[in-house]
Order: sequence, then structure tokens, then C-alpha cells
Amino acid sequence: MLVSIDETIMADFKAICKKFGYPLDEFELFEEDPITSEIAPLSGTVAVRRKINQEYSAGTPWLADFEDDLKKGVFGPL
Repeated sequence: MLVSIDETIMADFKAICKKFGYPLDEFELFEEDPITSEIAPLSGTVAVRRKINQEYSAGTPWLADFEDDLKKGVFGPL
């Protein structure tokens, strides 16, 4: 089940991309939650795609992991 990314999280994602000089349109970002109940905590994944696919566990500090991966060059050069 695809769920929308919270506006606050999306703003943080955009800020991280800008901080490292990556144009936002180079990334696809979506969250997939296999649980259909709206009451259950997040347990799916957040996928960030550029030239490679990288997934982060939803419900974790995935934005910090994404930022660390940008620092490490996981998504390739600008």
C-alpha cells in the first residue's frame, strides 16, 4: 500500500537534497506500508531512487540515514 509522505518530512528531504547540491527532480521518493490498518505503527519502507535504489525502514530516523548516504556518495556524484 502506498502512503503519502508527510509534508514536514518532505520539506526536510528537500532541505537535505539542497544542502548537498542535488536537484530534487533527480530523486523519486515514496513510502510503502504493507499494513492496511491506519492504526498500526509504520513498518514498511521508504524508497529513495536516483541511479540506484536505496530503501530505509519507515518509523526509523531514515532522513538521517539518507543524509549520511549522501555524504558517503551512495547516490553517486552530482
